[in-house]
Amino acid sequence: MTSLGATVSREGIRFAAWSSSARRLWVSIFDETGSRETDRLELQPEGEGVHALFVAGLGAGTRYGLRADGDYAPERGLWFDPEKLLVDPYAVEI
Repeated sequence: MTSLGATVSREGIRFAAWSSSARRLWVSIFDETGSRETDRLELQPEGEGVHALFVAGLGAGTRYGLRADGDYAPERGLWFDPEKLLVDPYAVEI
């Protein structure tokens, strides 16, 4: 089973999220204050809707959010907008 969310190790953080509809997912990394985005890195598809990326050098307390791109079709319940920052749905603490 793939671990979803942010998994911290001594080497860095593995970010993983699932979406049945997103074409692309990114993790946005923020500075210590959370006010400035310092990096936007694309997660890579791993199959069955899971996208993931390992980022070396990050540790516990890293401020981040997710972004997703796909169809914008409200009539079908799809509201993708990569400019909107999303909370990690697997986070255990915010």
